[in-house]
Amino acid sequence: MAEGSQLPFEPTAADRMLEVLRAHDPKFSKSPSWLNMVLVRYGNMDLELEAHKMVEFLQTPKAQRAKRELNGLFVLNWLRNVKADQEPFVGELSPGGYVTYLDGKKVFMEPEQWRAYREYVRTGRIH
Repeated sequence: MAEGSQLPFEPTAADRMLEVLRAHDPKFSKSPSWLNMVLVRYGNMDLELEAHKMVEFLQTPKAQRAKRELNGLFVLNWLRNVKADQEPFVGELSPGGYVTYLDGKKVFMEPEQWRAYREYVRTGRIH
């Protein structure tokens, strides 16, 4: 590319995240569809900042002892956990359980159901 010329497009937040992660591990590469999926799911987050946090974590002795590697699953788990931490608490304790709102409807849940629901919201898995 000639000096002084500009890219024909503005890099997305996912592109900037990928750039930070590749600086840490040049072998880290993901497809455009993967990057698009990250943008759709987590586009409201500061992906570049989270990438810097991931790299910082991967350089800690704790992560190195656990042999953590930079891969797509690690990135998605990191972003999913950050998103879950940012979600507001949507329930209130009432006698005998919790009341929450699902699809705009008030729903009563027993404590065990509530714990399972919160785990599902946090991890995306049903136990």
